Amino acid sequence: MMGRSRGAARTRSATWSAAFAAIAGKLKGANPARVGAVAGDLASVEEMFALKDLMTRLGSKNIDSRQDGEALDPGAGATTNEPMLRGGFKVPSLRNVALTAPYGHAGQFATLRETVAFYTRGRGHAVPRGEQLRIHWHIWEPKLSDQELDRLVDFLGALTDESFRPTTPAVVPSGLPVPH
Repeated sequence: MMGRSRGAARTRSATWSAAFAAIAGKLKGANPARVGAVAGDLASVEEMFALKDLMTRLGSKNIDSRQDGEALDPGAGATTNEPMLRGGFKVPSLRNVALTAPYGHAGQFATLRETVAFYTRGRGHAVPRGEQLRIHWHIWEPKLSDQELDRLVDFLGALTDESFRPTTPAVVPSGLPVPH
């Protein structure tokens, strides 16, 4: 198969092997925080799975796969009919957070340590241009040391209270059993 690639401000023919070699060359040694991917409305589940696998192997968690044409997840804006709350989400209490893995909006972090390390690098979201939102999106870069990250995880673990641990239902509303 042949595709088109840019060269000297114009496109030129390239084989798929050459195109992928050029991509691999650009990604080799790239900072994972600076690599991102978007799967659009026409991407199949298999393609999105392959993209997520590629991004995971590259060490990047910057992936978006909106399938409804939305420019931004409506979040709380959809349930409150308040446009300035678009992209906002109600989050649970930190009580028992150490018992609630996986973490992150999409469950992309297996441990609290991974989660706090992600946010110490300032990996928050950027508000798209033209959006007027009432939510705070930018997460500044606290640049915590490994020792500080460990203490933060210890603190989050100290919020565990077994007396407030939720019980797992035997069945979900559909009537299907819940595996234990």
